[in-house]
Amino acid sequence: MSGANFDGTYQPDISSYDYDAPLDEAGRPTRKFFLIRQVIKKYLRTGTQLPEMPASLPVIEIPPFELGEAAALPGPLGEPVLSEQPKTMEDLEQP
Repeated sequence: MSGANFDGTYQPDISSYDYDAPLDEAGRPTRKFFLIRQVIKKYLRTGTQLPEMPASLPVIEIPPFELGEAAALPGPLGEPVLSEQPKTMEDLEQP
């Protein structure tokens, strides 16, 4: 997990994506990116400019689809193992 939100109660964030990142998941600049860019411009030497922004990569849209087959997990995993320390899958004889 990447973190949590807190507004009086702990609310785990179950996504690995940083919602406050300057680039979104597709690599496109966010509002924060442009704000950072404005700050950098203030400190450039006279006559220096930031490079032009590259074009955003194209993004495709995948239409909805249904999956028609399913497969069960092979066999039961066995009884739970209680341990004070984490165990590897090899320790538990699980391939």
